[in-house]
Amino acid sequence: MNNRNQEKLYRKRKQNHQRRKNQKRSIFITCLIFLLMFCCTVVIKWIYSADFNDFSKIQVSEKKQKNSDVNLKFHETENSYDTENNLNSSSKEQRKNELKVHILDVGQGDSIIIELPNEEVMLIDGGEAKEAEKIIQYLKSLGWNKIDYMIGTHPHADHIGGLASIMKAFDIQSIYMPKAISTSKTYEFLLETIIEKKLSVKEAKKGVFILKKENFTVEILSPNKEEYNNLNNYSAIIQITYYNRRFLFMGDAEEEVEAELSSIVSSDVIKIGHHGSITSTSEEFLNKVNPEIAVISVGKENKYMHPNQIILDRLTNIGAKIYRTDESGNIKVITDGISLEVQTEKEKNK
Repeated sequence: MNNRNQEKLYRKRKQNHQRRKNQKRSIFITCLIFLLMFCCTVVIKWIYSADFNDFSKIQVSEKKQKNSDVNLKFHETENSYDTENNLNSSSKEQRKNELKVHILDVGQGDSIIIELPNEEVMLIDGGEAKEAEKIIQYLKSLGWNKIDYMIGTHPHADHIGGLASIMKAFDIQSIYMPKAISTSKTYEFLLETIIEKKLSVKEAKKGVFILKKENFTVEILSPNKEEYNNLNNYSAIIQITYYNRRFLFMGDAEEEVEAELSSIVSSDVIKIGHHGSITSTSEEFLNKVNPEIAVISVGKENKYMHPNQIILDRLTNIGAKIYRTDESGNIKVITDGISLEVQTEKEKNK
């Protein structure tokens, strides 16, 4: 074999060797990436599942350790605060003996402020992030500088997007969220804010009473299963009973969950589920609830074409009075436990 052929053979062997070496390196790197991804998944599931039945207090080391390991600890905490120091006397006097529900116009999203008859305030959802300042200013205009009960019904951006900013603006006493995990940046930012603020978070699930007093209860009716295929169905469904009046807040819960609810959901006022989508508010469910007033939180001329006309027809057929945030702006429902009064931003500005 001449020198030229030997040189070609040598180069070919060298190339083959390098190719095999590169293949082995690629396989090793790929395996390493998959191993790291698997470990991260296991760690995340452990963090958010291990002691999630209590969904307790989350603690983290200093903010400067942002890029280092985060240690999470879970334990039950008690609410200890002085309502007297948070409300001025005139505001307290106005809030006595009335339940006031403010369904805010936050576009294609949900945010509900509830001034409770025990002189506390509850926030259900915070709309998208861009709506946070509006919610903050609305709360301040009512005279509040703290939130006693914050509820994130489920981890979709149009429901929890504004909660992180609201947390930073107010003193938060307690937070309720369902055992549902999202990989969205919005959800991650919310969790980071909870950690930074060292706030107490409790699991929202069936059978939990946020408040239970004589003639006045705030109860969570759902979720009542560990797993659902649709994130909407993890929605924390809230029912408030005040003397003879009941309010039902459905989040984005769909027909699957509606079928699970018992007869106690009969209510005078309902915040319709999923912005009036056809996936919610079945005929069977509406007949069970039989509301006098139905409120739909929905964005004007939204791309989803919510609310669906079939849902509007169902509500009309049972005799419910329909109010929509895209048409009426902010909607307020007031009760003393006997009568019901509805005020809308549109009527107020006439």
